[in-house]
Amino acid sequence: MAKVYQKRASAAVKKQRKEALKRKKNQAFLEKYKKHLIIGTAALVVLIVIAVIVGNIMANIGTIPVKGGALEGAEENWIVADLGTGSSHKYYKLAEASAPENYQAMAAEVLSANSLEQGPGYAPQDAASPITSIYYLPMARSTSADMSALFSTLFGTPVETLTFGEYTVQMVPTTLQNTAGSTQTDADGYLLPTGYSSAMYAFVDCSRDSSIMVQVLGDEVAAEEEVTSREDMLAALETAMGCLTLETEE
Repeated sequence: MAKVYQKRASAAVKKQRKEALKRKKNQAFLEKYKKHLIIGTAALVVLIVIAVIVGNIMANIGTIPVKGGALEGAEENWIVADLGTGSSHKYYKLAEASAPENYQAMAAEVLSANSLEQGPGYAPQDAASPITSIYYLPMARSTSADMSALFSTLFGTPVETLTFGEYTVQMVPTTLQNTAGSTQTDADGYLLPTGYSSAMYAFVDCSRDSSIMVQVLGDEVAAEEEVTSREDMLAALETAMGCLTLETEE
């Protein structure tokens, strides 16, 4: 019985010595490479910080700064989209549109009360023109296919694929009814229109998974059959597309 106890005691002592030696080796390793480990950890932290900074820089490349509640350096003919999220705004130039020949700049279209998105508009200099206006508007994070499908459903008219020079657009034509100021109603209680006008909404894809809407509106007339002809509308749309220059993503 005593021999068994001695064997167990001896085994326990050996185990303790082995663990003590292991701890001693580990401590020696730590002491020897402590400086290297500290430097390595610090370097890792620096790399993480650099990665975060670079990530933020890359995410903001191409953004337009805001100063004094306005887009700093942005020209009036720029088409600018807000690609931020929530209250974090990030403005990018998607394209620019010069004034078509014999057209003049209009007041900038107000796209949102909480954003500085912008799109230029132009009106014919000739008061007798069958066209009322041409507008270029940003469609943030929406492709031409998505937007044309939406407008097609909204107006109940099919999407047409057209090519103007280097641009292929998805266009939705329609006739708008103006009921502003109307006091007369039809049998179903809907206000009768006081005027009609032709409209074409053309969408072209651009950078940053977005698109540009080129909106052409014809003159408002009293009778639906007197609206601006398709030929005149297409000619105006072709002119508008020729004045558009898309940005390339940086």
